[in-house]
Amino acid sequence: KTDTTGGYIGDKYLLCNDLPPKAFLKTGAQYRLLGSSSLPELMSDPTDFSTESEVVRVVLDNSSTLRSQLCNENLAGNCDFKNTVVLQSNAVCAGIECYVDTVRVVQVESDVFYEFVPPPCVTFSFYNNPVKISPRKSSYPAMCADPTLAVASEACCSIGSNDAQRDSRYSGERMIFTTAETRCSTMSQLMCDSISEVEGPSFLNSGYFWTADSCLLQVKIKRDGTLTIVHKPGSFSERVGHVDVRNENYFKVYWEQDGNYPTVGNNCGGACEILSEGACLCNTGVVEETVFNSMPASKSDIHEKLSVGALDPSVLESGAYTSTLGNNGDFTAHLKDNEFSSETIFEYEDDKGRTFFVKNVHSSVHLLDMAGNYTGQSFRNAPQFMSFIPSETNLRDAQYETEAVLDHYFFHDNTPPFLALRLIQRLVMSNPAPRYIQVVAEAFKSGFYLSGDSSFGTGRYGDLSATFAAIYLDR
Repeated sequence: KTDTTGGYIGDKYLLCNDLPPKAFLKTGAQYRLLGSSSLPELMSDPTDFSTESEVVRVVLDNSSTLRSQLCNENLAGNCDFKNTVVLQSNAVCAGIECYVDTVRVVQVESDVFYEFVPPPCVTFSFYNNPVKISPRKSSYPAMCADPTLAVASEACCSIGSNDAQRDSRYSGERMIFTTAETRCSTMSQLMCDSISEVEGPSFLNSGYFWTADSCLLQVKIKRDGTLTIVHKPGSFSERVGHVDVRNENYFKVYWEQDGNYPTVGNNCGGACEILSEGACLCNTGVVEETVFNSMPASKSDIHEKLSVGALDPSVLESGAYTSTLGNNGDFTAHLKDNEFSSETIFEYEDDKGRTFFVKNVHSSVHLLDMAGNYTGQSFRNAPQFMSFIPSETNLRDAQYETEAVLDHYFFHDNTPPFLALRLIQRLVMSNPAPRYIQVVAEAFKSGFYLSGDSSFGTGRYGDLSATFAAIYLDR
């Protein structure tokens, strides 16, 4: 989704792909108490997971440091469960934790469950090396997925068979592609190319499964430059509707290379397929480039040119990054291996007091001709909070996206003067002078107002005590 300033709502948010391995054990990982219910509330699992005996849960080992932090044992030796728990230090894996990529719900005691809540993060709409994922039957709609994300499960087949077997550690487990591949290898089987059926009851196999089949990400481009995403698995009976070639979910992108893009009017550049509906169908490839190869001149350069968020390096492995102040001392460059690269992380504070961590990379989607050659046309890769995969859409990510939209409006440059004018008109006068509006807007923005020897506000953006003090105490 585009914002009001020429960017995307998901700009400067962390990429889910960049979360550290076993993020559920890392400092800052958040858990919310479910009580006696084993069903997550911010994600969706089949209701059978709470009643059927075949369900396998993530039961934390007594030696688990994760369990210890969730238990929060009191002086009497009993667990003192909190509604929300944020890990204060990295937990060392124990038992089942060591064999999974992520968790959904963990069981601390026989009747006490916690839901893991990943941090707000986004994924790119386009990525390289897409892989086909399939429901439990290949006759059901298939689609593509990013193999570096834990969004599907393992489905393992013997040579010459399409009947899939499972080796999951808990019911509803998600994993990255390489973990699924390893699980199949451990069973002396291969990833399924096509699935006739997955062993076990259907409620245990309600998600998607990784396959050995390749995929192609395409775009369908209209005359106005808007486009829609098309997934083309190597083999399929049907595709998920919103990524099928017939879908009409067009959205705006930011074209690069002087805004040049193919249309039916220019014969789709001679590189893409011309569709009867008047659109061009093009293949894509993603190119990621390092933006700064030396120290940037200022934090404004960083803010304008970098849009991909990053982790706070302090939560990563100790010694992985070295930190250097920028030329003006108003930003910090965190360097990996003491050099500027795509893994460099810049830290800075904007004029509204927000701290950003951004990755030194620019991701572009390039159009390819049918032979796989670049056409010279590209657009900026679009971040998104909500997954395209039906089983992975959830309330949690919808809330994160909503909060991002509200933050975008709240921190918009026009918000302080807009609110200042409206508040003054309703509380003091109908036609305030520009200087008066500016004073009140600045109080809202800085969170501080000084009147004589008295000061008001906490110094935080949007502080209303400073704002109202400016309204009533300005000369």
